[in-house]
Amino acid sequence: MVLSDSEPDFDDVEAIGMPSSQELAGKAVASKRSRDRTANSTTRVTKPFQRTKSAKSGTGHLKLPAMARQILMEKSKNNTIQQAGAHGKHMDEPDKIALGKSYPNLSSSHEQGRLAGLSRNTGSSGKLYTQNIEKEHEPTFENGHEEPKSVEQLGQQETEPVIDAEEQFPAEYTNNMDEVSTQRRLGELIKKYDSLKTRHNELREVGMIAAERNFERLKQQSEENTAASNKLIQSLKEELNVQLALAKHGEQARQQLERSETNVCDLQSKICGLEASLSSARSEIKSLSAKLSASRAAEACVKNPGSALKPGVIGHKSAPSEVVRAAQAREDLYGDLTGLIVRGMKRGDGGSVFDCIQTGRNGTLHFKLSLDAGDASDSYDDVQFTYRPQLDTDRDGDGLRADKAFQSFPEPYPHNEKDLIPRPLAPFLRSRVLQEGTFGVSHTRVPTESRPGHVALIAGLYEDVSAVATGWKLNPVNFDSVFNRSRHTWSWGSPDILPMFEQGAVPGRVDTYMYEPEFEDFSQDALRLDYWVFDHVKHFFAAAATNQTLNKALRQDKIIFFLHLLGLDTTGHSYRPYSKEYLNNIKVVDQGVKEITELIQKFYADDRTAFVFTADHGMSDWGSHGDGHPDNTRTPFITWGSGVAAPEVHPGAIAPGHDMYSSDWGLDHVRRHDINQADIAALMSYLIGAEFPANSVGELPLSYLAADNSEKANASLVNAKGILEMYRVKENNKKTNELRFKAYHAFDGEGSSPESRIAAIANLIANGQYEEAIEESNTLIQVTLQGLRYLQTYDWLFLRALITMGYLGWMAYAITTVVDMFVVHEVIAAQRTPLGTATFLGVLFALYASFIISESPLTYYLYAFFPVVFWEEVYAHRQSLYRGRLILFGHIQSAGGAASLFLHAVFYIAVIQSLAVGYIYREVLTGLFVLAAAWPFMYGLSFIQNHALLSMTWAASCLTMSTFTLLPAMKVESIGLVLAGGFAMFLVGFLYLILEDIALADFTWAVNSNPSLNKTNKNIQRTLTGIQVGLILLSMLVTRSSALSLQAKRGLPVGNQVLGWAILSTLFVERN
Repeated sequence: MVLSDSEPDFDDVEAIGMPSSQELAGKAVASKRSRDRTANSTTRVTKPFQRTKSAKSGTGHLKLPAMARQILMEKSKNNTIQQAGAHGKHMDEPDKIALGKSYPNLSSSHEQGRLAGLSRNTGSSGKLYTQNIEKEHEPTFENGHEEPKSVEQLGQQETEPVIDAEEQFPAEYTNNMDEVSTQRRLGELIKKYDSLKTRHNELREVGMIAAERNFERLKQQSEENTAASNKLIQSLKEELNVQLALAKHGEQARQQLERSETNVCDLQSKICGLEASLSSARSEIKSLSAKLSASRAAEACVKNPGSALKPGVIGHKSAPSEVVRAAQAREDLYGDLTGLIVRGMKRGDGGSVFDCIQTGRNGTLHFKLSLDAGDASDSYDDVQFTYRPQLDTDRDGDGLRADKAFQSFPEPYPHNEKDLIPRPLAPFLRSRVLQEGTFGVSHTRVPTESRPGHVALIAGLYEDVSAVATGWKLNPVNFDSVFNRSRHTWSWGSPDILPMFEQGAVPGRVDTYMYEPEFEDFSQDALRLDYWVFDHVKHFFAAAATNQTLNKALRQDKIIFFLHLLGLDTTGHSYRPYSKEYLNNIKVVDQGVKEITELIQKFYADDRTAFVFTADHGMSDWGSHGDGHPDNTRTPFITWGSGVAAPEVHPGAIAPGHDMYSSDWGLDHVRRHDINQADIAALMSYLIGAEFPANSVGELPLSYLAADNSEKANASLVNAKGILEMYRVKENNKKTNELRFKAYHAFDGEGSSPESRIAAIANLIANGQYEEAIEESNTLIQVTLQGLRYLQTYDWLFLRALITMGYLGWMAYAITTVVDMFVVHEVIAAQRTPLGTATFLGVLFALYASFIISESPLTYYLYAFFPVVFWEEVYAHRQSLYRGRLILFGHIQSAGGAASLFLHAVFYIAVIQSLAVGYIYREVLTGLFVLAAAWPFMYGLSFIQNHALLSMTWAASCLTMSTFTLLPAMKVESIGLVLAGGFAMFLVGFLYLILEDIALADFTWAVNSNPSLNKTNKNIQRTLTGIQVGLILLSMLVTRSSALSLQAKRGLPVGNQVLGWAILSTLFVERN
């Protein structure tokens, strides 16, 4: 039982009974339909209703007297007030107390079943049935009305506990109820309820039918759309699969077509080769048939054919001429059939050597077979011959930089748009790198000049920097070379390079073909120098075809052809390495090398020639060389042919040896093997089978050799022995001449002597440990080279000390002279003592005695003489230095004065040191110019005020000059910039002529005391200055004309030369 917080009106109490069976059936159907739909379905039909109470038997309204209502309220308050308080809120006002009672006069059983009243049947006590709906499960709106509930919820009723009416209401109150009124009102309410319920059911059914119909329609539409989408997706997938299959098939067809085209090209080339071979074979068959017929005819005429004779050998006098011809024909036939020709035989103490040539379809092979004298056998099958191949080499380009040889550039002289596309300018040399040979960068040493570079290339010897005094033409010392170790060398090129190797070699071993020195004209096109070399080489081989003596000499082993190409060096000096002339010269050299290579291969036709292409030095962007700039020390090195390893290719990766310098060459997939320039001499000696030069310090580059580890190990050991022999000779010489000799520490310990190292390497080779032997040989070479360096610098500490003392003595002697002339203002006589003289003479004699014992060169005597003489003079003029010190520094009596002197000394020393550093870092000179701009301020503010124009001009000039040293030192040719500088000089001179009096107002020495003489001198000086200013304009015209003439490769006009020298001579005209 629930109480309302307002006073209940028992007249409006509504009791709702249990539903009938038909209603329960309707609710079951509705419940089933509601379960078929989702909880979130929008078709749910709900109906708001007021909270009611239900009884077991029926429903109805029951009016109670006032006294009964009061008693009921009091009793209910005591039983249920706590339940209402537990919900934390009061009951709503519409809530009523539902009482149930049975009325026998109801018109129908249906109505009776829906009433709630007091049951008096079967003698049981009356019970009051109520329906309790928990308020906490029934949410309400803010306006106090309850939230509508669904129809399903209406059927879910709970029955409250039965209340005994007799206990709650006394009999006297219940008997007095107005049953008639209650029944009437109850009947009206029942009718209203049934009407509303019927209406509710109808609306609910209509809503459910419409919702279900709408749901089914949307569901069907969604299923149709999904089916259509799935069908479309499936069709698209099928079409995509078809297209992919067609694309794959097309790609396979394209690849097959490319392979077919490649096979067709290969087959066509093979057909051409086979046709050529067929033609050659037919010609050879005809020649052999003719010779065979002639031989048979000769045998038929002569019964005794005699013995076979070599070509050129006269037979016995008694033998008929037919026999000789038959023997000759038979020998020719044998040579034609086998391709083997024995050119000659030499007998010696060591045995016999046969010089042989064997020709075949793949070319001609030149070799020698040696037979030891002690090898005597009855069977020819047991005879052991030693095979020795014969090789040829060499080619050289002067002044070629490594990057320019391998980089890609547009055509120097383009004819169409395709020529503007960058491409390698040396395609033939590049093809050797990619297909046949090995390449790298050759690193030279300072000085990067022609003579030292060629000496390192051909002799494996690095010259000292002091050799610059010889002019880079003649040898400062005699040395051995690869040319001297060869059988014979033919060379073509410059008269500045070739004679020094001819003079240093065995007489008659080196032949030189040189153009005239006047041919080297820097004002002319330098291409003719290279064309001269290529043309004379072609004429040389053409002459060998008819000159049997020359032809025979060319067939020897260990021969060298040396081509010195000076065009690149001359063009680089004249036009710079980035010019189109230099790039075009690279093309010319590449084409010439290709033609000479094909000529040599065609002449010998044996594939037994090795080719080496390199340069003696590089060239800077300024067109100069000589220093250690990387552009001067890095040159290309390419070698291919017989005995040379094939390129090491790494497809799809960067091969070892490459760095940023070679990143734009397009050769990253081919391994780069860098070497030192002196190593080339050792490589050439190995390729021709000659001994290493005696003075060579080059290491044999094993990566360039097409040989197995056994041959490499033996060659490396021979290389190490040669360098070690040089160390031994030099060590013996130094040990003999030194009073106390200290040996090189690496060879001084037990077990580390050169002999033990050589024996260990030989043992490794004998045991087949070739890689270990190569490693030990390389280690021995490095240690030996360090030992040579130790012996070469053995006297360096002593010599440097002598030279340093000489410079210091010269500076001290100069200071004494300055003090005498400008500080003391008198010449103080030298004060020598016998003890001082004897001391200095004793030191000099001791040094000379040591030089005599050690057989030192004459320069050592000069090194010792100058420091002794200078320091003896300083000692003799010690009095001048003493008096000068008193005059200059005698006034310094305080610590502040000493500190000021120290700071000034530090500042001056820093400026002098900065000038020296400025030779390396030009930016330092910019800072010095800025400091020099502030120099006038050191004289004080009064000086600035009195010489304002002079101070401003000085500061502006220094700041302007400071920008010059920030510009790059390497400048390109610019006629416009030269003319702009000349015009600036002319403008300054012209302004000086106009403003001369104002400019010289601050200089009193410029004004003569004699006015007439001053005016005359001024006119003469102004005239001479005006002439020199006018000559500036003339020199600008001459410079422009000379530059245009040189660019047109017409040379330097004679008139320009005369004017240039004349203008230069006017600079030395005295103005006084």
